[in-house]
Amino acid sequence: MKVSSPILINALNYASKPFKWIANSKPMQMACNKFDITPEKAMAFTTIASIVGKDSIGCYMYVKQSLNNEKIPEEKRSFVAALDLTNGGLMILSQLLMFFSISNKKVQKAIFGKIFNKVFSEKSKNLYTTYLRSQPGMDKVSKAQVDKAFNSIRTTSEDTFSFLTSLIASTTIAKRIIVPFIATPMASWAQEKILNKGKITNKPKENKTDIVNNEKSEHIKSFSAQSNVNQTGNLLSQYLNK
Repeated sequence: MKVSSPILINALNYASKPFKWIANSKPMQMACNKFDITPEKAMAFTTIASIVGKDSIGCYMYVKQSLNNEKIPEEKRSFVAALDLTNGGLMILSQLLMFFSISNKKVQKAIFGKIFNKVFSEKSKNLYTTYLRSQPGMDKVSKAQVDKAFNSIRTTSEDTFSFLTSLIASTTIAKRIIVPFIATPMASWAQEKILNKGKITNKPKENKTDIVNNEKSEHIKSFSAQSNVNQTGNLLSQYLNK
């Protein structure tokens, strides 16, 4: 599509500046390099990065909203905000931990081997080679060609399996199972150590003058009450003696 209007061209150039900056940034270049090597791993990396980024922004917005929400009683706002803070923080941390632990090569090799070793065993490869050579025009396929194709399929399968398991572990096990059990007990700690840090939570102490004045006031009230009782008793005695 050709754009002839100078105003439109300038507008498009101006609008594309942020995208050019993002495309030329180091994180994007690193992600592109990963796509060139292993697309599945790059997809996992960028997916988790976007989820963590979204949860970070959401955590900040929820905490701020809870602290300023007039529908929540003032004495309960800090606890609700603390619950949002611990929930968001634990989601981010647990997703990253689960992702990097499950996507680890040793862990993946163990899990993938436990499930798919029979599929990619030497016996399966021999059966596949026999079947392939029985097809028209494929009788001269060498063992080296079969090994190369077989190993390529295994590598792609491992990368895809790593992407799926890492994503499921991060977004389901960590986010929906582990975090809800930990977030609520930690909310009180976050309320005290983070949100209420530096705030005066106890009642202000009375100075000595206030204490003395309070004691005098209580003594006067007590004396007045006792006087009223004595006066009432004297009146009652006079009435009975008549």
